[in-house]
Amino acid sequence: MHYPDVCAVVVTYRYPYTALEALLESLDGPLGRVFLVDNNPRPDAVALARLEQLFGRCRVLANHANLGLSKALNRGIEQALGEGFAWLLLFDQDSRPTPPMLQRLLAARSEIDAAAIGPCVYDERLGSPLPFLSFGWRGVRRHWPDPGQHHL
Repeated sequence: MHYPDVCAVVVTYRYPYTALEALLESLDGPLGRVFLVDNNPRPDAVALARLEQLFGRCRVLANHANLGLSKALNRGIEQALGEGFAWLLLFDQDSRPTPPMLQRLLAARSEIDAAAIGPCVYDERLGSPLPFLSFGWRGVRRHWPDPGQHHL
């Protein structure tokens, strides 16, 4: 499936550019655009140009400094909103979205009324999913998914 109204923002920092190819390949086909926000102080312009050439929907935003994850995501978000994208997927360099995950998240847009939709993140080091966090007047609550539980 193709989702032309969806843009991904991927932030990198001191990560081998060739190792990004699998992530970019999984996003470049189905999405309208992928912004690769590079936080490397000395970006490799040749390697970044190669990624843009390999993945036609990928655009590199080189910061030439480590601005941190939040500022880098905000830069990609601003660019995506400026180009008129209605939906954004946010990733860091270690993310490995599967095709079913993308399809299920994007299908959820029409199934629920929410400002944000997110996947259940599985931590391979811990061998378990991470909790969802909710923020309220009583503080932060952790919601652990049931093993094998699938929503939507």
